[in-house]
Amino acid sequence: MRRRKTKSRQTLGGKEALGWILALAASLALAPDITLAAGDATAGEKLYAKHACAQCHGPQGEGNGALLPMLKNAPSLRDWTDADAMADVTDEYMIEITEQGGKPLGKSEIMLKYGQKMTRDEIIDVVAYIRSLP
Repeated sequence: MRRRKTKSRQTLGGKEALGWILALAASLALAPDITLAAGDATAGEKLYAKHACAQCHGPQGEGNGALLPMLKNAPSLRDWTDADAMADVTDEYMIEITEQGGKPLGKSEIMLKYGQKMTRDEIIDVVAYIRSLP
């Protein structure tokens, strides 16, 4: 009887632990992207200006930069101020494309590799700025 009770407690404990782990995993999956917890939108705005992102992406991130009409094969850029257009874009994707450039991700090769010009923290700041756009 004692062994059965001990075994039952161990089994129940295992189920409780599994339940807790599954609940935690579900909450993390449903939680907002926390990549930008340390992102500084003000610093990101300065980096956006410094690296001339507005030339293509526009001063307000609407995808209407002054350089685009001058390009022979201008890419179609997403309007970062459009909540519907941004709904499926993760922060991690934005960081990745900024670091690696467009070509490795099947996007325009015009998008440069800013991972060579900025640190990951600086890129996170730029993404925080983009997310702050109206």
